[in-house]
Amino acid sequence: MIAPQKKSAFTLIELIIVITIIGVLAGFLVIDFNGAKRQQELSTLADQALALLQQTQAEVGAGKINEDGNLLCEGAVFEAGESFQMVVAEYLEGECDLMNAELSDYGMGAGGARVEELPEDEFWVLFLPPDGDLNLENDAELTFMHPGNEDRVIYLRIDSTTNKAFLSNEENEE
Repeated sequence: MIAPQKKSAFTLIELIIVITIIGVLAGFLVIDFNGAKRQQELSTLADQALALLQQTQAEVGAGKINEDGNLLCEGAVFEAGESFQMVVAEYLEGECDLMNAELSDYGMGAGGARVEELPEDEFWVLFLPPDGDLNLENDAELTFMHPGNEDRVIYLRIDSTTNKAFLSNEENEE
């Protein structure tokens, strides 16, 4: 009598183990992708805030005027728990006319990233004509954070002496 030949095949247990391993690895990829996405949204928001401040400072320093020939103050307003907006106001009699200031969104959305900590709940950073000097008397630090990634923050520091803004990943040690 001829013995039946065994066909080589995977057992049910082997298939379940392989599928489980693939599922676990796929889960790690999804988690890592979400973390990278949150980090990118945070970096985008901080980069856009810095770009806005640099752009508005350059425009004011260059003597930007409105259609009536009045010099303009420009800058940004930051609100805790929100993003930020660009501010444009006329410079009349040595002051920015904030009562009639125009606020507008700047850049693209940054997902869930937001400004978290400010010197005040609503913080205005304006550059004044004719030289583009800051309206701040003291240095300021703004903290950007993503709600899904609280351990990763980016700081926007504004130096009132040099009229410069810069980003940092490290907490200010004073």
